[in-house]
Amino acid sequence: MTDFAPDMRLGDAIETPTQAIVADAFAPVSVTDESGRKIEAVRLKPSERFGIKRMMGEEASNSSLYDEIFLITHCRAIDGERIARPASMLQAMALMDRLGDAGIRALGGAAATIYGFNKQSAEQTAKN
Repeated sequence: MTDFAPDMRLGDAIETPTQAIVADAFAPVSVTDESGRKIEAVRLKPSERFGIKRMMGEEASNSSLYDEIFLITHCRAIDGERIARPASMLQAMALMDRLGDAGIRALGGAAATIYGFNKQSAEQTAKN
Protein backbone atom coordinates (compact mmCIF):
# COMPACT_ATOMS: atom_id res chain seq x y z
CA MET A 1 0.00 0.00 0.00
CA THR A 2 1.07 3.53 -0.68
CA ASP A 3 0.40 6.72 1.19
CA PHE A 4 -0.99 8.35 -1.94
CA ALA A 5 -3.46 11.09 -1.08
CA PRO A 6 -4.83 12.84 -4.17
CA ASP A 7 -5.19 16.63 -4.14
CA MET A 8 -8.59 16.27 -5.78
CA ARG A 9 -11.66 15.03 -3.99
CA LEU A 10 -14.87 13.67 -5.42
CA GLY A 11 -17.15 16.55 -6.38
CA ASP A 12 -14.29 19.08 -6.79
CA ALA A 13 -14.67 21.28 -9.85
CA ILE A 14 -12.15 20.64 -12.59
CA GLU A 15 -11.17 23.52 -14.85
CA THR A 16 -10.93 22.38 -18.44
CA PRO A 17 -8.37 23.88 -20.84
CA THR A 18 -11.17 25.76 -22.60
CA GLN A 19 -12.40 27.22 -19.32
CA ALA A 20 -8.85 28.33 -18.51
CA ILE A 21 -8.53 30.11 -21.89
CA VAL A 22 -11.89 31.86 -21.46
CA ALA A 23 -11.03 32.91 -17.90
CA ASP A 24 -7.70 34.27 -19.15
CA ALA A 25 -9.42 36.24 -21.92
CA PHE A 26 -11.65 37.98 -19.38
CA ALA A 27 -8.93 38.55 -16.76
CA PRO A 28 -8.62 42.19 -15.67
CA VAL A 29 -5.78 44.33 -17.06
CA SER A 30 -4.31 47.12 -14.94
CA VAL A 31 -2.86 50.28 -16.45
CA THR A 32 -1.60 53.51 -14.93
CA ASP A 33 -2.66 56.82 -16.43
CA GLU A 34 -0.48 59.94 -16.72
CA SER A 35 -1.67 61.24 -13.36
CA GLY A 36 -0.64 58.02 -11.61
CA ARG A 37 -4.09 56.50 -11.13
CA LYS A 38 -4.29 52.73 -11.42
CA ILE A 39 -7.16 51.80 -13.72
CA GLU A 40 -8.45 48.24 -14.04
CA ALA A 41 -10.11 47.22 -17.30
CA VAL A 42 -11.81 44.04 -18.48
CA ARG A 43 -12.75 42.58 -21.84
CA LEU A 44 -16.40 43.10 -22.72
CA LYS A 45 -18.59 40.15 -23.59
CA PRO A 46 -20.55 40.35 -26.86
CA SER A 47 -23.76 40.96 -24.94
CA GLU A 48 -22.12 43.88 -23.10
CA ARG A 49 -20.94 45.40 -26.39
CA PHE A 50 -24.51 45.12 -27.70
CA GLY A 51 -25.75 46.68 -24.46
CA ILE A 52 -23.62 49.76 -25.12
CA LYS A 53 -25.38 50.38 -28.43
CA ARG A 54 -28.74 49.76 -26.82
CA MET A 55 -27.94 52.17 -23.98
CA MET A 56 -26.79 54.84 -26.45
CA GLY A 57 -29.79 54.51 -28.74
CA GLU A 58 -29.57 56.78 -31.78
CA GLU A 59 -26.38 58.36 -30.41
CA ALA A 60 -24.56 55.09 -31.18
CA SER A 61 -24.41 56.23 -34.82
CA ASN A 62 -22.00 59.00 -33.71
CA SER A 63 -18.80 56.96 -34.09
CA SER A 64 -16.63 59.39 -32.12
CA LEU A 65 -18.96 59.27 -29.11
CA TYR A 66 -19.43 55.50 -29.45
CA ASP A 67 -15.66 54.95 -29.42
CA GLU A 68 -15.25 56.91 -26.19
CA ILE A 69 -18.21 55.20 -24.50
CA PHE A 70 -16.87 51.83 -25.68
CA LEU A 71 -13.51 52.56 -24.01
CA ILE A 72 -14.88 53.78 -20.71
CA THR A 73 -17.20 50.79 -20.32
CA HIS A 74 -14.07 48.63 -19.95
CA CYS A 75 -13.26 50.41 -16.67
CA ARG A 76 -13.92 48.29 -13.57
CA ALA A 77 -11.85 50.12 -10.95
CA ILE A 78 -9.97 53.37 -10.35
CA ASP A 79 -7.30 53.19 -7.63
CA GLY A 80 -8.96 50.07 -6.23
CA GLU A 81 -12.46 51.58 -6.05
CA ARG A 82 -14.87 49.33 -7.95
CA ILE A 83 -16.73 50.96 -10.85
CA ALA A 84 -20.05 49.63 -12.14
CA ARG A 85 -20.59 49.53 -15.89
CA PRO A 86 -22.62 52.61 -16.86
CA ALA A 87 -26.29 51.79 -17.44
CA SER A 88 -27.26 55.16 -18.90
CA MET A 89 -25.73 57.93 -20.97
CA LEU A 90 -25.75 60.18 -17.90
CA GLN A 91 -23.69 57.62 -15.94
CA ALA A 92 -21.36 57.17 -18.93
CA MET A 93 -20.78 60.93 -19.20
CA ALA A 94 -20.08 61.15 -15.44
CA LEU A 95 -17.51 58.33 -15.75
CA MET A 96 -15.93 60.06 -18.77
CA ASP A 97 -15.49 63.23 -16.70
CA ARG A 98 -14.10 61.25 -13.77
CA LEU A 99 -11.57 59.45 -15.97
CA GLY A 100 -10.61 62.57 -17.91
CA ASP A 101 -8.44 62.52 -21.00
CA ALA A 102 -5.56 60.75 -19.22
CA GLY A 103 -7.78 57.93 -17.99
CA ILE A 104 -9.44 57.48 -21.37
CA ARG A 105 -6.03 57.30 -23.08
CA ALA A 106 -4.92 54.68 -20.53
CA LEU A 107 -8.09 52.67 -21.21
CA GLY A 108 -7.24 52.83 -24.93
CA GLY A 109 -3.93 51.13 -24.16
CA ALA A 110 -5.68 48.57 -21.97
CA ALA A 111 -8.22 47.80 -24.72
CA ALA A 112 -5.37 47.30 -27.19
CA THR A 113 -3.83 44.76 -24.80
CA ILE A 114 -7.16 43.07 -24.04
CA TYR A 115 -8.13 42.60 -27.69
CA GLY A 116 -4.60 41.85 -28.94
CA PHE A 117 -4.39 44.96 -31.11
CA ASN A 118 -0.84 45.40 -32.34
CA LYS A 119 0.09 49.10 -32.24
CA GLN A 120 3.06 48.62 -34.56
CA SER A 121 0.93 47.05 -37.30
CA ALA A 122 -1.59 49.89 -36.97
CA GLU A 123 1.18 52.45 -37.45
CA GLN A 124 2.40 50.51 -40.47
CA THR A 125 -1.14 50.43 -41.91
CA ALA A 126 -1.43 54.20 -41.38
CA LYS A 127 1.79 54.75 -43.34
CA ASN A 128 0.46 52.77 -46.32
